Amino acid sequence: MPAFVRKHGTLVLLITYITSSIYLLSLDIRNPDRTLIVERVVMAAFAPLQSACTAVCEFIGDTFHTYVDFVNTNRLNAELKRKVSRLEAEKAKLMEAAIQNERLRRIVKLDESRRFESLVCSVIGVDPSKLFSSVFIDRGSSDGLTRNTPIITYDGVVGKTVKVSSHVARVQLLTDARSSIAVLVQRSRAPGILQGTGTNLCEMIYIDAAADIRTGDTLLTSGFGGVFPRGLRVGRVRSVVKKRGALTKSAKVSPLVNVHQLEEVLALVAERKSELEKIERQQW
Repeated sequence: MPAFVRKHGTLVLLITYITSSIYLLSLDIRNPDRTLIVERVVMAAFAPLQSACTAVCEFIGDTFHTYVDFVNTNRLNAELKRKVSRLEAEKAKLMEAAIQNERLRRIVKLDESRRFESLVCSVIGVDPSKLFSSVFIDRGSSDGLTRNTPIITYDGVVGKTVKVSSHVARVQLLTDARSSIAVLVQRSRAPGILQGTGTNLCEMIYIDAAADIRTGDTLLTSGFGGVFPRGLRVGRVRSVVKKRGALTKSAKVSPLVNVHQLEEVLALVAERKSELEKIERQQW
């Protein structure tokens, strides 16, 4: 028996407390005067247990309410995070649309100022083996493109088409080592040939040793060679290299177009005819 009491002391006290309370209640109903002294003794004896029970019940209640509040707060936080994610996605989409609209607006403005019929094209791929060599666009022969169609952006020359299928064309970038473009210095009109180097720089060669060319000069297409029309912006001179006794000199050139950030480009399909030329052609 003592072992049972030691092992289950709390349970025994609780049962004793409940039994005593019921007994005192029955005495109080039958004879209130007799139970007054006994009730006080018993209540004094069990007051700590009653306080403990009350404290435990309050702790359990408070813990339960705290848990419920915690669950509700987590649920609210999760919902707010989902809303924030949706808003951030919508913001990013709107920003991308605004940036694309600005690019297209500049391309359309460039198109209106050119004397060539042109097509807006999207870059759909890059040659992974030669990052400075070529890209693919979503226009082809069915859209009027042919081999050697000039490709430009509002910043300047991108390159020319080298392979054309019905709906896709491959564009050789001006940075490709096999690319050559006839150019001239905008300020002094000094001519030369702009070659790609397979890097993010180009080189202007065959410049007359006495030609006036300086760091910062802008290069334009000269119109020679039959591919690029005259006057398209190409690059900017970074440095001039001259060897003693040589008849020519060269220059390092930074393309005005960032070939790694091409998204929309303009294909110069055919030269625009003036209204007078159109009327004369119709009469003939």
